[in-house]
Amino acid sequence: MAPHETAPGRIGRHLVRALDARLRRAQGTFVFSDDPDCILRLSLITAQAPLRFNNGAAVAPGDQLIVIHFWNERLPAVPAEGPDLRWARTMIRQSVASLRLLAQYLESRPDLAGVRAIGSDVAGFLTVSELDTGAVFPRLGFEMQRPLASAGPWQRFLGFWEGVYSWLLVWTYNPATLRGKAPWSLERFGMWMPRTTLEARYGHGAAERGGT
Repeated sequence: MAPHETAPGRIGRHLVRALDARLRRAQGTFVFSDDPDCILRLSLITAQAPLRFNNGAAVAPGDQLIVIHFWNERLPAVPAEGPDLRWARTMIRQSVASLRLLAQYLESRPDLAGVRAIGSDVAGFLTVSELDTGAVFPRLGFEMQRPLASAGPWQRFLGFWEGVYSWLLVWTYNPATLRGKAPWSLERFGMWMPRTTLEARYGHGAAERGGT
């Protein structure tokens, strides 16, 4: 909660949290690890369009995908002045820990052997070129993809409101990151990682080799 927050602000954040919980249930989002460093939750979907990755891996329509969702209540709080180096290091450390836990989870679940990739369509404030060259997602092993939904008028309409909802989530859980940023400035993009990359970088064998 922001310091000296007004009653309307408290009520607004309470409503967003309630809506977020309802949408998680509707999407089948679930907790896969109770490790305190885990900042991800998951849901399962079926690919509607193909994806291709730099290492030659591919996803075909009908393949199973894992969608990752940030566990908002567990994300490191952004300082009032905005993100700093300490916050970034904590975020990266917990992201790496969460991906290692996800790799272990998949290794323990033979019923999820058909999962071909993990990731999400997300909304962010960086430009596409910034996201492609220097942001955290590529450093973790994710590759930029077009959003899974096609770019028809209805999908663009839905994408706009999903961006507004993403802005409201950030406003609720980490408002310090929103200084000077409006909901319509969010860019929507896909960030996906083939399962082979997850296993190579974060799986049991990678831990033994001292990998990421």
